[in-house]
Amino acid sequence: MDNFQIETAQNVQIGHQVAGVGERILAYLIDGILILGYVVLVAFLLEQLQVPDQGWGLLMVVGLPPFLYFLIWETFWNGQSPGKKAMDIRVVKLDGTRAGFPDFLIRWILRVIDI
Repeated sequence: MDNFQIETAQNVQIGHQVAGVGERILAYLIDGILILGYVVLVAFLLEQLQVPDQGWGLLMVVGLPPFLYFLIWETFWNGQSPGKKAMDIRVVKLDGTRAGFPDFLIRWILRVIDI
């Protein structure tokens, strides 16, 4: 991992490690497996319960959690999704401070570019 230094207003040097591309990809794959597992499990349960196709309602149950996966996990788990937690990485601001909801929201909206 690469390191970068941040100098605070009190002239204190704080060092951070930057996650490598391999770690980021592995974390994303772990999250992808969890999302796929959710979709397969919910589809299987809906099939077993013989739930009739209700259009938008069914789409919301199956599609909304994977759609909001990263936004929800990173917001409530201090910048980490389960994949990031497994790889011991997290989302922070450029200066190394904790990211907030607006940061996660912008990141989520721009996810296509981020990937």
